[in-house]
This record gives sequence, C-alpha cells and structure tokens, in this order.
Amino acid sequence: MSTPSTAPAAPLLVLDTQVVLDLLVFGDPAASVLLTALRAGTVVWLACPLHREEFRRVASPQRCAQWQTDPATALAAFDALCHPVPDPAPTGQTVPRCRDPDDQGFIDLACAHRVRALLSRDKAVLALRQRLWRDWGVVVQRPQDWQPPVQPTD
Repeated sequence: MSTPSTAPAAPLLVLDTQVVLDLLVFGDPAASVLLTALRAGTVVWLACPLHREEFRRVASPQRCAQWQTDPATALAAFDALCHPVPDPAPTGQTVPRCRDPDDQGFIDLACAHRVRALLSRDKAVLALRQRLWRDWGVVVQRPQDWQPPVQPTD
C-alpha cells in the first residue's frame, strides 16, 4: 500500500472485506458498477493497514485456489484500487459499537473520514444504518443498492 499524496476530491467509500472479495476475488458481476467507478476515479475507496491485512489473510492461497484467483494478484489489485490511509485514531466522539468486533474497524474508518458510504452485506453493520447516518452522515448500504455519483455533463 503506497502513501497517499493528497486528499481525494471524489466521494469517499469504505468497503468491508466481503465486498472487496466480491470485487477482486469472486468477480461478482453485481460489483462491476463499483469496480468501474473505482477505476474511473468517480469514487475513492479508503483502506487502512488493518483492512489490508484482513484481506490478505482472507484471500490466502488456500482460499483463493478454490476460486482460481492468484492471491498476489488480488492483493496487488487491492493496493492499486484503494486510497491508503492510516488506521483510524480515536475521534473524541462516541462511534457506534458493532456487535461483531471484526467489523468495528470499518465503522471506525468510515466515521473518522466522514465517508459518503460504507458498503457491507454484514447484518451487524447494516443494523447501525440509522445511527451512522444520524450521528456521522455515513450512509450504510448493501453493495447491490449502491449507485455511483452522477457525473455532470458539459
């Protein structure tokens, strides 16, 4: 993961590991709109070292073999598509707590950067939709419900 040079201007997203697997390992056709937006730079996916390490662990050679995906290629795609940021520091405000501690890092990162959306299919994350929107302005969506921002035409 390279060091970020400047803050991105496009809307910011946080993607949980399952969504990243859909994008980079499973080749899920439903993720193609998101992949196109990331490649075009119309949205920016923020990822911290904690999330990269989780993806690396989950996309292990043993697991990737069953999906006929090279783990090194998947990790290289992760690094190429994400905008790296440091692990989130405490904000001084109370961030909603997730029932699943493995998902708390995604919530912490989304709140720390006040991202446009946190994409997840995890029920524990989705259960925090109202609080994250009300208190932090973060939209929590299932990836299949997410729509890319409309680009102005000249």
